[in-house]
Amino acid sequence: MGRIELLQPFLEGGIRNTNFFNGRLLSAEDLRQEQQANRERDSQLARAVGAGIVHGLEVARAPQSGGGGLTNAVVRVRAGLALNESGVALALPLDTEVALVRELEAVNAEAGLFATCAPPKQTAVVAGAGMYLLVVAPASGYYQRAPVSGLGGAGLTSPGCGSRYAVEGVQFKLVSVDINTLAGIPADVRTQLNTLMSAGGAANLSLLRNVMAYLCFGAAQTAAFARDPFATANHPDAPAAPSNVLGALSAAGELTRCDVPLALLYWTATGGVDFVDMWSVRRRVTRATVTDAWGTPGGDAERGLREAMSMQFQEHLEMLRASASSAQAVVAENYFRYLPPAGFLPLGGVAGLVGFNYQTVFQNTTYRGPVYINGARVAALLHEARSYPPIEVKSDEMFWLYLVRENQQAFNAGGANRPQPYVIFAKGHTPYQGDSQFDLAYWDYSNYALI
Repeated sequence: MGRIELLQPFLEGGIRNTNFFNGRLLSAEDLRQEQQANRERDSQLARAVGAGIVHGLEVARAPQSGGGGLTNAVVRVRAGLALNESGVALALPLDTEVALVRELEAVNAEAGLFATCAPPKQTAVVAGAGMYLLVVAPASGYYQRAPVSGLGGAGLTSPGCGSRYAVEGVQFKLVSVDINTLAGIPADVRTQLNTLMSAGGAANLSLLRNVMAYLCFGAAQTAAFARDPFATANHPDAPAAPSNVLGALSAAGELTRCDVPLALLYWTATGGVDFVDMWSVRRRVTRATVTDAWGTPGGDAERGLREAMSMQFQEHLEMLRASASSAQAVVAENYFRYLPPAGFLPLGGVAGLVGFNYQTVFQNTTYRGPVYINGARVAALLHEARSYPPIEVKSDEMFWLYLVRENQQAFNAGGANRPQPYVIFAKGHTPYQGDSQFDLAYWDYSNYALI
């Protein structure tokens, strides 16, 4: 550690800008240094904003061709923008399909624009079942040709050509998620995952997806903080134990600061991509806060994780509603190990609408309701619920069920444009929202206490 005096400039490691002055002979190295200085300034600003996905970059299975296996190892990625932890912007300008099994061995020359990001390891989907993380990382290459003037060592009679553009782009790669060797997975969960991967069937596949998602969320993180809030604060220099799958992959060097996770994939040799789960690993841009040193729940990163938890459940539920032959027969404990602290359950079985039966979904669980609430309370309920940890389905923990007055009124009115009815469930620790308020309650959509 060096020492400087007051008002003495500290220049070590600072951004080096090319100093322009009249009469200076500029070289390609000088101009490249100016480009590098601009990239470093942009990187500093990006790190101040945070890391995550800005917009787009949604991942979905490509239409199945019927060939199975390798033929169906293809996903579609929408155009979008992300920022990695190194402060590099990753832009995908066009929708594209990504083949998860490499066929081409030839790779274009790397332009070297991202020196801090090492070239990725070459990965391929292996035979048999497996979990993989699809990530996007920076890449660069050369494009088109430009004539050389003859300066710089080339012959004047035949100066030749050089690359016209050094283009910044992205590349996709797979990171293997080996549940048998990855740190931080409890032994009973490993056993459950291996059983689910070999069992097959819609319910087991759904349960597999749910358990993996909450390993990525780090479901025990909030409980760990409540148990010992001083663990991190009292030992700031000690390496923290990975709290989720992404942390374990980072600690193992499989996931770097240059990578932005896009989706969790489950692939089998016979079925191709069985599911794509974006929100288990997808995060919005979140910035570092002072509470991160304590691991305090409620920071920006934690709020982003809870938002992703809600989105993951709704996307997973919509997949079940669209693909299940009988959504009315879905029982939560057979399809989910965890639920988010609050969520929307679309109801069906009436007026030809496809949805679930809440009495069937929540059988063998402890719940109260459903009771009516006004729509004005929904946003506050969801915001409040995201401060709480997820629900473990088989824990016998009580949760609330709510029907929303505006939704029920519009549905009961009938007509061609009647909305999908739904019920909201919320963790029992959240404040009860069903109390009627004088001059705000509707007599036919209100709740009354019997004395």
